[in-house]
Amino acid sequence: MSIFLVVSSIHIIFMIISSFISIVVPIVLALVLFKKKKQKMSTFLIGALTFIVFALFLEAYLNNWMLSSSGPFGLTIIQNTWLYALYAGLAAGIFEETGRFVAFKYALKKENNPDTSLMAGVGHGGIEAMILVGLQLGMIAYYALQFNSNPSQSMLTPDIVTILDEISVTPSIQLLIAGIERMFALTLHISFSVLVFAGVRIKGKAYLIGIAVLLHFLVDFSAVVLMGFSNVFVSEAVVLIITLGTAFLAYKVYKNMVEKRKSEEEIPIQPFVLKEEQ
Repeated sequence: MSIFLVVSSIHIIFMIISSFISIVVPIVLALVLFKKKKQKMSTFLIGALTFIVFALFLEAYLNNWMLSSSGPFGLTIIQNTWLYALYAGLAAGIFEETGRFVAFKYALKKENNPDTSLMAGVGHGGIEAMILVGLQLGMIAYYALQFNSNPSQSMLTPDIVTILDEISVTPSIQLLIAGIERMFALTLHISFSVLVFAGVRIKGKAYLIGIAVLLHFLVDFSAVVLMGFSNVFVSEAVVLIITLGTAFLAYKVYKNMVEKRKSEEEIPIQPFVLKEEQ
């Protein structure tokens, strides 16, 4: 980066906005569920741990092997948008929904309140938003402010300067879209959690787990393909449509679970009384 080139104010503002909403919104949602729905913070942490283990470790391990240029499939997949989209969608859908299944089946096996699925979803999608956008863009914004204040005497490492160089030529609107896209993803993660929770808890509804995998695949596959053949605005528009459809389905499933739970709680239990002998 030239010492005469600075990161524009609008770039920095949009990074701060995206960082802020990616960190604050999940925390606020968790606090609301904690206060209003009496949900445990441990459920939030289990949801977060599910993402870390199944996406950042297990899925990432497979990705490193499958997409390595020295591996048997890497170049073939990377150089073909359709194959890459197919692989990325399947990997994300299978690993993350399997993670949710394991969490609800074992770690949260004693939790039957449908609101558990909401808190776990906030934890899963929230930690993803914090790590992928919140912390990263927040740090880049900090470094950009530091560089802009005195670029000639900046103590930033060459790697950070290279990142700032790339950010400075990135359309500023994309930095704002990064935060908005995380809100789409957070909505999807909550919705997927509802579907998987219902699939685990309700007899005869296991197919909802498959639907969650399919919808997760669809959104990731569509995003990759559209980014390869169109632009970010078209891609995000399609993701929004899928997100709204998924959220609507999850809402119907959640509402049915809540109504069923409420009706079961309202059924009066008749005491057993011995009749007196005549």
